Amino acid sequence: MSLGYLDSSILVAVSRGVNTVDELSRFFKGVDPKVLESRLRSLEASGYLRSELRGLIFKKRVYTLTEKGGRALDEAMKNVEKASLEARRLAREGRSVDDWPMELAWILPLLLWLGLIDLALISSIGYAAEEYPGDVQGEPEADAGGEEGFDVDFGDFGGEF
Repeated sequence: MSLGYLDSSILVAVSRGVNTVDELSRFFKGVDPKVLESRLRSLEASGYLRSELRGLIFKKRVYTLTEKGGRALDEAMKNVEKASLEARRLAREGRSVDDWPMELAWILPLLLWLGLIDLALISSIGYAAEEYPGDVQGEPEADAGGEEGFDVDFGDFGGEF
């Protein structure tokens, strides 16, 4: 199985502790949860992931990497880094995120979270956080020095920048 941007991004996210459908949905702009669940099932059937139900009252399916998934992590990270290079190129060309290949637009919040792409570059071409579901927010706010910056909230998955 050749790993595309979405599958690679899922493996990288799971390796970093983002391991439920709800958590993963926050990092993949516009991906229908059914599509995401289908990709997770496919990665599980291919032996990259395993899942188990956890919780006493509210059960959640939690995904972890298998040994095969761990071995594929280098390839997955290279694919994610390649995606970030493509995203930077498209942003420098001034192409709207809406005009990007769908799989690349889907993983943009994850690329931001991983620090592989700069929010300032993306915001310059019209990246509007309110169009992107999940906890990735980029609202301008004045700092103590009166300069405008971005407050990026990644929920439980990272700090503020």
